[in-house]
Amino acid sequence: MRRRLTIVVVGAICLAAIPFALTAPREPVADGHPISYWLDYSKNTTHTEREAAIRKLGVAAVPWLVQQVKLKDTLPRTWLAAIARKQSWIRINIPIPEVQHLYAVEGFRILGPTAAPAVEELIRYLRDPSPEVRRTCAGALGVIRVEPERVIPALLPLLRDTDDGVRGEAVFSLGYFGKEAEAAVESLLLLMDDPDSYVQGAVAWALGRIGCRGEIVVPRLLDCIDRGDNEARADRIRSLGNFPRQADAIVPALIELAGQGELQLAMAALESLGDLKRQPEIVVPYLIRRVEDPHPEVRYHSVESLGKFGHLATAAVPHLNARRNDQGYISAGCVGRYTVQDTANTAIALIKADVIANKDASNPNH
Repeated sequence: MRRRLTIVVVGAICLAAIPFALTAPREPVADGHPISYWLDYSKNTTHTEREAAIRKLGVAAVPWLVQQVKLKDTLPRTWLAAIARKQSWIRINIPIPEVQHLYAVEGFRILGPTAAPAVEELIRYLRDPSPEVRRTCAGALGVIRVEPERVIPALLPLLRDTDDGVRGEAVFSLGYFGKEAEAAVESLLLLMDDPDSYVQGAVAWALGRIGCRGEIVVPRLLDCIDRGDNEARADRIRSLGNFPRQADAIVPALIELAGQGELQLAMAALESLGDLKRQPEIVVPYLIRRVEDPHPEVRYHSVESLGKFGHLATAAVPHLNARRNDQGYISAGCVGRYTVQDTANTAIALIKADVIANKDASNPNH
């Protein structure tokens, strides 16, 4: 009886899996493995190997990637996936839409402009009823980054989407287009106080990446610095580093923020001061003082920003030399950690190289 029941269950699973097997697109293969193998980060492959394999497939990968974008959770798919996971008699691979969406965006990122043939269909699916599909299409269009004259107007309506994730991905994708998305700036500013903190941070990043209309963007960023959670506030602070023309208003604000007790905000402010690379007569002495801070995170970002000033930070070299044995560090997630010592060595090298380059540029006989 038990054996008969097992046979019935296995047979039912196989019959239920047939429609998925028949409709699943054939996977392109590179170096002996299907594309899903190369997009699966759990496999024992290096970053270089993964990207080389996907690029080798080129345009041939696009139809499969587009199909993954369109996958949706349905009751039969969810039921079959749950049953397949609970039994070990037969191996059935039922693609999970959430995972396949991640694969698709990563594949499009690696291919970049090579995936241009997908743009028309991705734009069409921005209007799909499924927020997961809209979100994935928006993200894919940003990483492919072609045809801004078509893609940017198609993304703008998604800034009013009811789904937080869709709005966030649309914002990020507009940011990927940089200055080409200048027409989106005013629409992005309307989302500065979006109820979702993820969207708030995405808006700050996108405005900095676009880097245009500083005369209206910077006052809004400064006005919102004290609103939202620390993650969104730090994103706004880092965004300020992309508007050097407004440095007169930005530098005093960043110095004040860098001196406050919130470590996350202080690190973002110190980073922005280096990105601006303005008012060295004020900023370089200030950064030199912060190199002595008891917090390793503050020392790290102060040292790093001094390196960005190049020859303008020559006075900092003795203080940076004193940090060459500093074992303080900041955590870098799965990468490990970055030490103040290593950053000091890099900063000194950058300053010295810029001093030489500056001398050569000013020597008419060189």
